[in-house]
Amino acid sequence: MSGLDASEPAELSAIVEKGPVEAGLASAMRTGKALAVVTRQRFGVSYHPQSVARLLHELGFSVQRPRKRLSRADAVTSGKDGGSTSGKDGGF
Repeated sequence: MSGLDASEPAELSAIVEKGPVEAGLASAMRTGKALAVVTRQRFGVSYHPQSVARLLHELGFSVQRPRKRLSRADAVTSGKDGGSTSGKDGGF
């Protein structure tokens, strides 16, 4: 299989913009692996998950990753750990 036909990249873009649930996937996560499944089912073209990411980049999409946050740091800044965030207690 050579890849997507001329009209199929626009259709893939529309599928990505609608989201994974609309594409018939059980997960709400947009992953290379999930999109590889979509391209195989919808277009009959098999891509490696990394190749799907490259294809999406060519279509104008970019990788979005959630920011990692440490639970301890969140508790300190929100005051949920029982400590003071004012700094008046000597830092303990």
